[in-house]
Amino acid sequence: TDSSFNTSLPVDKIQLVKWSQNLLQRLSGIYEILMKQASSQEVGEQKSFKVVGLSECNVFDTQAYVFKERYPELYKLPMNGINKYYFIRRLFIWSYLFLPILMVLGVLGKWIFSIYIFTLYGLALWGSYLSFKKKKYGVGNEMLRIDGGTFGRKSTAMPLFKVQNISLTETPFQRRRKLSSLIIYTASGEMKIPEIRRNKAIEILNYLNYKVEV
Repeated sequence: TDSSFNTSLPVDKIQLVKWSQNLLQRLSGIYEILMKQASSQEVGEQKSFKVVGLSECNVFDTQAYVFKERYPELYKLPMNGINKYYFIRRLFIWSYLFLPILMVLGVLGKWIFSIYIFTLYGLALWGSYLSFKKKKYGVGNEMLRIDGGTFGRKSTAMPLFKVQNISLTETPFQRRRKLSSLIIYTASGEMKIPEIRRNKAIEILNYLNYKVEV
């Protein structure tokens, strides 16, 4: 209810709203929601507020209450995927970890252990692919939203006026592929858009800086 927000977490201080489902929650049709507020020096003040066992309607109602007039844009944002290098990099990492073990087990004839390790390897690759497919971002006139998850789903959203700082980062591997990651900072934490084209990252960076200044 409205009173629970007023007494537990001031709505005007909420920076981020995150709603998610793990695999079991997806099967049950329930959600959990986490709201983070601006850091404060006041002793005993809550920095976050988490509610579990929610229906989809409960999530919509909470978003509408927190985001107010900005809420309609939340589900109209054009959601963009990230670069396939996000998956390829994880493919190489998992292969580097698992394939030598499989080779050693094969040489030793430990076929039972090989099957077990190969199953874990397959799950790791499948999880990396799902994470890649679900990782999306949307930037609108008033809202920013980032989706993700592996076997479950999670989304985080915030009004653009809550942005405090934005940084563009590149690893040596990203630089060679003209890729960048964006980190958006608020008073309660950060949101990350990984592995996107550098020119697109610069475009979003400039746009968010503009929205912060006006």
